[in-house]
Amino acid sequence: MSQIIKKPASLRRARAQSSLEFLLVLAALLSALALILSSFSFAMGAFKSAGDASLASSIARQVQAESEAFRFLADGSKKSFEFSPLEKITIASSGTKVSFVGGESSFEADTFSQQSVQGIFEKSFVILIEKSGGKVRLSAHSS
Repeated sequence: MSQIIKKPASLRRARAQSSLEFLLVLAALLSALALILSSFSFAMGAFKSAGDASLASSIARQVQAESEAFRFLADGSKKSFEFSPLEKITIASSGTKVSFVGGESSFEADTFSQQSVQGIFEKSFVILIEKSGGKVRLSAHSS
C-alpha cells in the first residue's frame, strides 16, 4: 500500500512567501540597476557633448590663428589639421566667418576671406587652410 504524504499547509505558505520575497528583492535590484544605467547614459552623453564643445572651441581658435598668419604668407602655402569628434562637429560659413558647432556650443573664426565651407562630421575629418590668389581658403573633408 502506498501512502501519500502531504506537506503541511504552513510549510507550503512559507515557501510561497519566500519565493514572493525573492521576486520583490529581485525587482528592486533590477529597478536600481535600470536607474544607475540611465544615469550613466546621461553622464556619457553630457561628457561627449562637452568634449565636442571643447574640440569646436579649439578648432575655431586654431583656424583663427592660422588664418591671421596665412594673410602674410605667399600663395601656395598650405596647412592641414585632422580632428576626431566624439559625436559630431558641424561647420558652416557666412561671409568671412566660419562657425564650428560641437555639442550645444558654437564658436566662430574670422578667415579674412570669403568662405563657402560646410559639413557635418561624425568621424575623423581634415581641415585644409591654403592661400590662393591672395586669399585664405578653407576646406573640410572626411579623412
